[in-house]
Amino acid sequence: MEQNIVFGIDVSSHSSTVCVVIDRIKQGEPFTISNDSFGYQKLLDHLNRYLITPLVVF
Repeated sequence: MEQNIVFGIDVSSHSSTVCVVIDRIKQGEPFTISNDSFGYQKLLDHLNRYLITPLVVF
């Protein structure tokens, strides 16, 4: 059975808040990234933790 993985991202001017939901269950606490190359790398690292490609919703 394939999982449904969703990254919900709330974008602000200097940072973004990311919430991960798997099969309609929130995973841990939301985390914040900066809107720069360091923050985007952190987001990419989180996205690459899963075997299937997550859906990203802004």
